[in-house]
Parts: sequence; C-alpha cells; structure tokens
Amino acid sequence: MIKRIFLLLLIGFSFYACNEETLPVPNAFQASLDNEFWATNTYDATVGTNLTIITVQKENQEIKFTINDDNNGIYSLDGINHAVTYIEDTIAGTEPYVSTSGEIEITDFDFVNKTITAHFNFRARRASDGDVKSFERGEIYKVSFITDSSLYNNIFGAYLDGTQLPLGAVAPLESAGIVSITVTYNDGSQIIIKVPNNIAPGTYNLLSTGATTAQYIDAGGTVFDACGTGNAIVITSHDTTAQTIVANFHFDACAGAASHAITSGNFSIVY
Repeated sequence: MIKRIFLLLLIGFSFYACNEETLPVPNAFQASLDNEFWATNTYDATVGTNLTIITVQKENQEIKFTINDDNNGIYSLDGINHAVTYIEDTIAGTEPYVSTSGEIEITDFDFVNKTITAHFNFRARRASDGDVKSFERGEIYKVSFITDSSLYNNIFGAYLDGTQLPLGAVAPLESAGIVSITVTYNDGSQIIIKVPNNIAPGTYNLLSTGATTAQYIDAGGTVFDACGTGNAIVITSHDTTAQTIVANFHFDACAGAASHAITSGNFSIVY
C-alpha cells in the first residue's frame, strides 16, 4: 500500500514538473491568458526619455506595454498612468482590450546589456461589449531593448465631469504656426488643444476660436467647443528649440444645451 502511494506521488510530481511554465532562454515573454499558456520571443522594445514601450507579437496577436518611466519599480497598469493593450487580430484590426487593473514590476533594467526583466499581471477590457481578458503569472526575461532619446514621454492628463480620464494616445503636431495637441481615448473620444508655436509662458483664455482653442469630441462624434468664461491654459514652459511645452488647463465645453467640464488638465509634450 505504501509503495502504491509513493508511486502515485512520484507520477504526480513528474507530471507537474514537465508541465511547469518556465522561462527557458533570454529574450522570452510568457503569461497565462485566461488560464491558457501564452508565450513568444517576437518582440520590439524601445526606451526613450522617461518612457518604455514593449510590444510583443504571437501570430496575429499583439500585447503592448506603455510605461511612463525607465527605471526599476512597480507600476500600476490601471490604464491611466501606465497601460497595456491587447489585440486579438492585428490583421483584421479588431478592437483593442485596454488594461484596467494589475501591475508590472520591473526588477532589472540593465542599461549596460540593454535588457529588461519583469513580471506582471493585469486585466484588460474591451470597451464595446465589456469583455475582459485576464493575464496572470506574466514574465519578461532579459528582453533586449534599444534606446531612442527622441522617443519622448508625451504626458496628458485630465478629468471629464469629475472622473479621471484614462491613458490616451497623445499626438502633438505643428503646422502653419499652430501646435495641435490631440489626445484620443479607447472609446474614440478626443480632447484637442491648439496654441501658437511661439506662445510664451503665461496664462491665456481657452476659446472656441482664436489663437488658443480647446475642444472635446465625445465617443459619438459630437463636437463640444470651449464655452463660457474662466477657461484657461497656463503655459509653464515652452522651449522652441527642443520643441517642448508644459502646461495646465481647464475648460467648459458646449454643444447646444449639453456641456462637459474638463478639469485638472495637464500636459508635457514634444512636437
């Protein structure tokens, strides 16, 4: 009887050991996606100025980490300050899942050998139907990266009607003497702020027309222009040589009788 018990325990241990998920070699990425093993060694990692972007692919799937830092540490993947997107089919262009909770711990940011080691977990949600994907026991092991000092951490934050907006795609653009800062969120909504490319530090009104303007476009495409009084943008610094602007702002936006309040806004961008 004792021999039989020992044999069963030995078989069980051998089965577990053979199926344990391990990181076999450097340049490896793996996780459990909804309790299914997910691994790849196809990736692209770039470290810029206070910005780390890691993109991995497996067949048509893609996972992209955007971390607004370049140091060892624990970062919340709440989709507000740091985020992960997961796309099931990049060829078909399926709607991305965006992280809503979780964290990544970068344990070894090796600038000598240019490798990153980290572990992570997060939950990501698809906006259209609320479907959720769960990534657990994630590991990034000695993934090689390149450095690009021109890759600047474009930061943009704001509150919409008292609710903090998530991390969005920030796209600064200079054209015809105007710098446009457009931020696009996962649901398709946008905030657009325009200022002259020679604007000096100071406080300016945000209007619907003129030199300094602001708009909010909701997920349905309705355009809300800056309205009322008391709207302002405070340019704290503008380096026209490095083409960087740091500012704070707030404004009310109206479309007919409907309105929204954009508050506690701030950005730091390069154009």
